[in-house]
Amino acid sequence: MSADQPVLAGPTVTLRPLSKADAGALAAAAAESGQHFTYTRVPDGIEEAERYIAAALQDRESQDGSVRNSAYYSIVRAEWPAIRATLEKSLAGEQGP
Repeated sequence: MSADQPVLAGPTVTLRPLSKADAGALAAAAAESGQHFTYTRVPDGIEEAERYIAAALQDRESQDGSVRNSAYYSIVRAEWPAIRATLEKSLAGEQGP
């Protein structure tokens, strides 16, 4: 990883740019429980995780060859209270919705 790529580290999670080397860990995490992936496509196995990562990295490249580092997420207003409660529990180290 180059020095210009940020890494955010906290007590329970580290956020860093996605890389092809993450395929095994992504496949393992996706295999744990489907209940958390209701609204997103999840790779099934290492080969599919590799394709998923390759597509994600390709989508980051702009037409001029530069790399953009942004992601957009959408939460419907009615969903926010439950999502917020779950995130706050997660940050506090609690389990469950």
